[in-house]
Amino acid sequence: MDAKHLLHWTVAIVSISILVFSLISQLSANSNGATYINKLKQSLSMGNIQAAVTNQPTAHGLIVPGEEKSYYDFVSVGDWGCTEETDKTVENILKRDPNLIIALGDYSYSNSGKCWIDKIKPIESLVKIVFGNHENKGNYHLNVFESPTYSTPDAYMNQFGLKSQYYSFDYGGVHFLMMSTEVLYEKDSPQYEFVSNDLKHASENSKTKWIIVANHRTIYPPYYGAIALDAEIGKKFRDAYHPLFDLYRVDLVLQAHVHYYQRTYPLKYNAINPDVPTITDFHKNHYIKPVGPVFLTIGTGGVELGRPDNIPKQYHNAFSETGVFGILNLKIKKDGSSLEGTFYNNGDINEPYAQDTFNITKIT
Repeated sequence: MDAKHLLHWTVAIVSISILVFSLISQLSANSNGATYINKLKQSLSMGNIQAAVTNQPTAHGLIVPGEEKSYYDFVSVGDWGCTEETDKTVENILKRDPNLIIALGDYSYSNSGKCWIDKIKPIESLVKIVFGNHENKGNYHLNVFESPTYSTPDAYMNQFGLKSQYYSFDYGGVHFLMMSTEVLYEKDSPQYEFVSNDLKHASENSKTKWIIVANHRTIYPPYYGAIALDAEIGKKFRDAYHPLFDLYRVDLVLQAHVHYYQRTYPLKYNAINPDVPTITDFHKNHYIKPVGPVFLTIGTGGVELGRPDNIPKQYHNAFSETGVFGILNLKIKKDGSSLEGTFYNNGDINEPYAQDTFNITKIT
């Protein structure tokens, strides 16, 4: 090797050594050691050696994905609005680095979807939506104060390339069914036929390891305070679909509308007294092959939170928290063996923290 090439490689080795020393220094100063280890591994890939040698920004202050995860990472939340808390929700989501985001309805709280769509620009490509009452202005008799907080669904349909308010898709071994509590859902409706066929097909598909349903209005509890319309819709929706969820072994039902976070025990439909669902597992946080879905309410995306006196205290709640904004994070093992759910309180924008955690195991 001539002197010129020897000098070139000496400079390269010294530059890489400096980069490694810098990253190790960050590791010792940062509690999230795994993140920096992943950055270190990525920085030594062939694609970044040249950047290290030439001192390019690509390698300095490196922001790169870590090693491939052994799980799929999903986030879900509804009732967003366009507030400072909405910004914190987006920041909280970005910290989870999810594969997919399930948005649970009630977005802009205005007669246009623009402000919410602008808010979620950093994560928009990952978002799948369900429709809430605030995206279905034509369905309700609104007074002069309510009307400005409602919009039609058209803008959202166009933005996300949808032809219907209910649809389904698969991500890995997870089947997602996106339902609508805002269009016809009774047993003789097109939506009911679609849902029944979709769940049957998913339950018979050997590649489907988990089935997750998402809709806007809550069915456990089937109301928000004393609002009669919520109770009517919630109960009808529950009586039509919870039996199907049991029959086709739905694992989770994600819902919003009520502005708090709540998680039920696994519940079976009670045909004798539907207002009193049957708890099939009384463990608070850990479930092994439970019977019946866990229903989660995540109406904590950014709009005004529900008052504690409006929050019904139900026997079937395993966890309930009022007065906090935050998101649900689901980690599902790629082999389909287990699921872990965590509610991350937005907290300080730089310090979201875990407030509730549960897990479900299917393979023991």
